[in-house]
Amino acid sequence: MDVWYSIVYFICSSFTEEPGECEVIHTQKTTQLLYQPESNFWLVLVLNVPKEIHTKDGVEVPEYRKDDLHDAIYRRQLIQLYNRFCLEEGSFQMIFDKFSEDKQAARTNLSQKLEGFFNNVSSNFKIFNFSSLIFILFFINFPK
Repeated sequence: MDVWYSIVYFICSSFTEEPGECEVIHTQKTTQLLYQPESNFWLVLVLNVPKEIHTKDGVEVPEYRKDDLHDAIYRRQLIQLYNRFCLEEGSFQMIFDKFSEDKQAARTNLSQKLEGFFNNVSSNFKIFNFSSLIFILFFINFPK
């Protein structure tokens, strides 16, 4: 989590801090989408890049198929998921403000709501093919 906090912090300082921004970071093995739906809140979606294993000179070599992931599609899906969450649960800030005296309780409450929501809807979103992709989703809150 500390690594993602650092990455998001870097992106916040390097790019706009306007809500609604979605940055994409590509590595050989993963694609990360960092979406800022509200001020001080980021959703991070990490997708494993599909790969095929080939044998070359008796050694197994992975061939990553980065072109199988389409940023625009996953960006739209992440934004759709956030909007659906807000319809069902309310905004992140609204949920967070219910525990204004105890920031740790606020984070725990929001994390539990997000986990329950995404566990429930993940099977309904066909775009996330869990047989070939593994995704990690979490949120980061930057205190004011």
